[in-house]
Amino acid sequence: MGSMREHTERLKGLSSISATIGYCLSLSWQASKYYTIVRIVSQIVPPILTIVAAYIGKYLIDLLAGVWVVADTGRALFSLFACLLMVSLLRATGQKVQQYCQSMHNDLVSGKLSLMMMDRSLAADLEYFDNPDYHDKLLSATRDSSAIVSILWSVLSCISAAVSFVGASLLLCRANVLYAVLMIATALPSAIAAAKYTKSIYYLSLAQINGERQKGYYQSVAVDRGYAQDLRLFNAGENIKQRYSQLWGELFERRRDMIRGRTIMTCLLDCLPELAVMFIGINIALRVIDGLATVGDYSLYTGLIGQLRSAICSPYLLRRFTIIS
Repeated sequence: MGSMREHTERLKGLSSISATIGYCLSLSWQASKYYTIVRIVSQIVPPILTIVAAYIGKYLIDLLAGVWVVADTGRALFSLFACLLMVSLLRATGQKVQQYCQSMHNDLVSGKLSLMMMDRSLAADLEYFDNPDYHDKLLSATRDSSAIVSILWSVLSCISAAVSFVGASLLLCRANVLYAVLMIATALPSAIAAAKYTKSIYYLSLAQINGERQKGYYQSVAVDRGYAQDLRLFNAGENIKQRYSQLWGELFERRRDMIRGRTIMTCLLDCLPELAVMFIGINIALRVIDGLATVGDYSLYTGLIGQLRSAICSPYLLRRFTIIS
């Protein structure tokens, strides 16, 4: 019975995540078709260029080490450096284009979200504005809507992570399947823990919205000129400060306890991929010494290991949008 319930919850979670991705992409498309297409393409190209640069670096090192022998060494060397220059120029140009499109697109998405929030607020019954729960929900919705811009960026970056993950995994498997398996097995727990950590912090902030609103109210009363005379007349200043300090302390202690425990856990899990990187690096180095691999292979595969690790972590950096879902 318990396993059935867990399975149902997972299906609901996956459905919710898919709906969030679909909503973000739909909103992006409505804001600007052109910028959406450019940003998606700009997420696909960088990981491909990284893999190409890693291969060029491998052949360059092998050429300098004398492992790769060609008829015209100077011409081959010039060609490799020309290819590296071309990759660098494409990267630099693509990064500038991406930054420009992201800035313009974010403004368009923010403007559309603001209009959507205004429409909902104007359509709401006036009686809701006297309900504290309505203000809590409105504050939560405002926070979520302002975060959708960064969530959209995370959704798009997931495309880049997927391309990077597939490419790095396939190339590592050509050298040794265990390299990819070991890297995935050690980096995944750390990434999942980081996602759950951020999600817990987010839900705690939602639970504390009412307290934050009360805290803001006490502070606004204490510094508002309209209440200054009444506070002095009834000698209520100290009482308000005590209420504020008590509420602040309760909110702070809950966040501190959660952050402390989660930080210790994630720090321990982050050590696992580091150990895997060291083990794989030693293994490749021994293969180079034994003549089973070249120095260029060491540069290539250690670079792919780092790319694979980043790709594994990147989708879980989508915790911003999984939070919303």
